[in-house]
Amino acid sequence: TKNKDTGQTLTAIGLGLRGVASSLESDTNKAAHNLLQLEALSATALDELQRIIANLRPAHLDDLGLPAALRWYLNDTQNRTELDINFRVDGDEEPLPDAVKIAIYRIVQEAITNKIKHAEANAFNVVLSYGKENVELWIDDDGKGMEINQIEREDRQSWGLLGMRERASLLNGKFLMDSELEKGVTIHVTIPYQQPEEDLDQTLEVTDDDTISVGG
Repeated sequence: TKNKDTGQTLTAIGLGLRGVASSLESDTNKAAHNLLQLEALSATALDELQRIIANLRPAHLDDLGLPAALRWYLNDTQNRTELDINFRVDGDEEPLPDAVKIAIYRIVQEAITNKIKHAEANAFNVVLSYGKENVELWIDDDGKGMEINQIEREDRQSWGLLGMRERASLLNGKFLMDSELEKGVTIHVTIPYQQPEEDLDQTLEVTDDDTISVGG
């Protein structure tokens, strides 16, 4: 996970600084070389920490709204991974409860992250659709695909299916996944606009408390 990677990077920086301290007097060239390496490691650790902080709560949801926040996340992922990611919004944006916005955002994160890991895909299509009563999310890829029964039976945890399905079901929504060999994977999520108030508070705690590894 990103948290573990960041911890390892910080440990390496600490050990490297000790090495620099011990070699400053005996070998200044070696110390200078090590300092350059530590500078690069520090930049990597800072970048990782910024991503972890951003994932703790997608604050830009409040600033930008769901479509713009998703566009920002997908553009950032595309720039870092060189994947071809197409994003489209259908219909007029509707006001959504925070729990719904966070759930949709997290499902996109989870889906894209796991597709990158498992689907061997180069291109993704993401569609956010505002209907009369529901907000819908479609994500498909051009990856290798696999039989859906095999995903359900063997790879449910690694594909993050349980988490995505739970996020949708807690908001009285539906999560569907379809796949065939050599035809990629399609995810379809439907969540109603209207949510019982007693469900929203409980759901907000669940949807906003997870840290999801992004990309890579």
